[in-house]
Amino acid sequence: MKVVVEDLSKKVAARMNVTKAEAERMVKAVFSAMSDEISEGNDIVMRNEFTLKCIERAPRKGRNFHTEESISLPAQMIVKFQPSNRLYKAMQKS
Repeated sequence: MKVVVEDLSKKVAARMNVTKAEAERMVKAVFSAMSDEISEGNDIVMRNEFTLKCIERAPRKGRNFHTEESISLPAQMIVKFQPSNRLYKAMQKS
């Protein structure tokens, strides 16, 4: 199942007793702030929920599957999602 901003906004509106428009602004503001922090290379730690870590992936060799040619892939920054133990256990139950 895919969850979009509108779905999250509906749940936030119901839990916070605000309008859907206000909730959507809140959700977008949180994601915008998280994006800003990630783009600056900062980790995001949501205690008892999850951690988003910025890590550098080392350069490596790859392969062009069409031509079978070996290519070099440069180092790059990626975001690693790490669920909390509570979230991990909840995911295993479903």
